[in-house]
Amino acid sequence: MARNRLIGYITLWFLIVPLPVKAQIPGSSIIIGELDGRFDYRNAETLLTANIHPLARFVGPRAVHLVKESPGEIVFEYENPKPHQPKTVIIRLFPSELALMTAIIIDEVDFAITESPTIANDIHKSNPAIRVLFQLNPPNYVKMIAYNNQNFIFKSLNVRQALSHAINKSNIINSLLNKQATKTSGPIDRNSKYYDSGFKDFDYAPRDALKLLHIDGWNDDDKDGILEKNNQELSFTLGYERGNLLDEQIVRMVKVDWNKIGIDVAIRPLPRLELQKNMQSVNYDAIITDMQLVETIENLRFYWGSQDRTNMFNFQNVTVDHYLSLAPRADEKTRSKLIQGIINTVIQEQPASYLFFLWLDWYFVNSSRFEQFVDEKGELRPFDEWIVKR
Repeated sequence: MARNRLIGYITLWFLIVPLPVKAQIPGSSIIIGELDGRFDYRNAETLLTANIHPLARFVGPRAVHLVKESPGEIVFEYENPKPHQPKTVIIRLFPSELALMTAIIIDEVDFAITESPTIANDIHKSNPAIRVLFQLNPPNYVKMIAYNNQNFIFKSLNVRQALSHAINKSNIINSLLNKQATKTSGPIDRNSKYYDSGFKDFDYAPRDALKLLHIDGWNDDDKDGILEKNNQELSFTLGYERGNLLDEQIVRMVKVDWNKIGIDVAIRPLPRLELQKNMQSVNYDAIITDMQLVETIENLRFYWGSQDRTNMFNFQNVTVDHYLSLAPRADEKTRSKLIQGIINTVIQEQPASYLFFLWLDWYFVNSSRFEQFVDEKGELRPFDEWIVKR
């Protein structure tokens, strides 16, 4: 999903001799690194020309033609390229962010995006010719663990609240994100006009989490370290995007937190396209994903309306549905109260464990091959405006 975001940048390279440039495809090409499974090569032209994929905003307004599509590489050509500017956009697919990071370091990729500060730091240290830029994420862009609320386990409010209380969000932020995130218990940040300081907080409280599970009837009667109820273990699968380093690191830390209170979790890597398909069909137990909440009735209905087929949480709540039904006939002041009421209910109900608002994403540009890729406002230009160094 394309996101129009403010782009800032910061130069993180030093005055030392750049690494030698590896062999590139002949001609003025720009090589983009992307994760395999995140980009459907069979539908590449639509993803870019219809502005669906995040890369679409950088491809630029000039017409492009698809000239090659394969499981490992997609190639576009610009129509009537200007002198000294890219003629070809080559999207190369990698099995993981670690493989992509290696390709960036050895100059086999000219441009890539990550949300992992670890990768950004490693690339900065390893290749000073790579220009590291950052972009600010939009408001209400939250990392969360979504639950299938009609699953036997997640139907229970006590279980969902317990799962949220059992996650040490501060530890994740400090360990993985260099403190560049703000923890949350809901889908809106403190700068939202709908934010209320009275919203319930689901901070790290493992004893409270275990108490909620006991109230719900989950106990470790056979002393095997896993809670049971009605002869069924408190066990489920947590999916994450295959190759996404940050999400993998997060789910491993969450698994440890949940294991401590007797919850058995199997983590499962899947291609992003498969994850999206599973979320759309609500064919999953739990999945780590991102969400940007736009504070409108339409967007609230999209995510949490029980009659809406796009409700990826399989969430059903009488109060939320009632407020949604009142909103179309309400005046602006009443509609604002209804929106706040819906958000308050969602936070109380925890259809997902909302983890944190990640401040930044990171961009990498091979400055040994390109120049003038940033405009006077510090924003990244479209690829067709970059200048190829001679």
